[in-house]
Amino acid sequence: PLAGKTVLEYGCGNAAVSCAVAERAGRVIGLDIDPAGLELGNEEIRRRQLGNVELELHPVNSILEAVDARRGEVDVFLLYAVLEHLTLGERLAVLARARDVVKPDGVIVVCETPNRLIYFDHHTAQMPFFHLLPDELAAEYYPHSDRQDFKAAMQEAAAGGREELVHAIARWGRGVSFHEFELVFGDLGAHVIGSSYDPLLFGERPVHADEVILARYLDRWRPDLAPAWSRYWLDLILSPQPVARRSPLLRPWTAETTSSSAVSWTRWENLYLHGPQARLEIELPHPTTRLVVSVVAPAGEILRLQLSAQPTKAGLDGEIRAAAPHAAHVTFTFEAPSQRFTLAASRECHVAFVGYED
Repeated sequence: PLAGKTVLEYGCGNAAVSCAVAERAGRVIGLDIDPAGLELGNEEIRRRQLGNVELELHPVNSILEAVDARRGEVDVFLLYAVLEHLTLGERLAVLARARDVVKPDGVIVVCETPNRLIYFDHHTAQMPFFHLLPDELAAEYYPHSDRQDFKAAMQEAAAGGREELVHAIARWGRGVSFHEFELVFGDLGAHVIGSSYDPLLFGERPVHADEVILARYLDRWRPDLAPAWSRYWLDLILSPQPVARRSPLLRPWTAETTSSSAVSWTRWENLYLHGPQARLEIELPHPTTRLVVSVVAPAGEILRLQLSAQPTKAGLDGEIRAAAPHAAHVTFTFEAPSQRFTLAASRECHVAFVGYED
């Protein structure tokens, strides 16, 4: 709950997010380096008659000093769509400041930051793999982008030399991944307390095939990481201090079909249930009482799902009104934990995601 809390938004821009948060929080402090953005933000604050928002303009070389001055005041350190616009050194510095400045029982919130480990760069060049390229190669490769405003800005920056071009690419936005956070926080499993694999966010953050591919890979090589690190956009909440226990997080099941019947993998990296006779056998790493299933089926039709826990055969039914090509989801909650489940559907459908509480 934000009531009575102090939120510091680093890189608040025109304060759109600060104003929205101010409707719930006790006090909002917005810091930015852009005078034009803050001017628009102050206009919006006056229009909304918000008395609990303070916007501060600081040069890029002293904005972290302004952060330091708020030590001990901040309950929520908010990094909304900002980390991707910083250089690597700036990212590490601001994450370290966030960890040190926020109250010990406060939180650091990261929103809408593009994940560099996903194949497609939706944010900047709008083509595959660009945000994975090293800076020098990106400076050579940017003309291949079809995004005309991006290319025009890069061509203008290139007139000032290679260093200016590389800096311009950084300011437009480069992907971020768990690596920066691990350097600052250490064991991320002890710090991540909120993840974007959550039905509350699926309307805004539907699960994509690339995310399922990355989740399967991370499950093999870095099972210690929270599920949020496999998403297109990094939306997560961290504790500045290691936590001994946290609330359960929804984690993607790294699906396999060896025990299933009338179930196939598709080129969209999801599972196709061929009809009512299909049975998807789900075996999890450990027992759970909650599963979330996302499916795609013909638009406008009601799809009935049945999930049975094994070996007890305890079953639950769920209904989804499909809206292809978008996935709809249903949550199943069992009284007793189980590790094995069987999923059936009333007609053919694609299962895009099965999530379980860790």
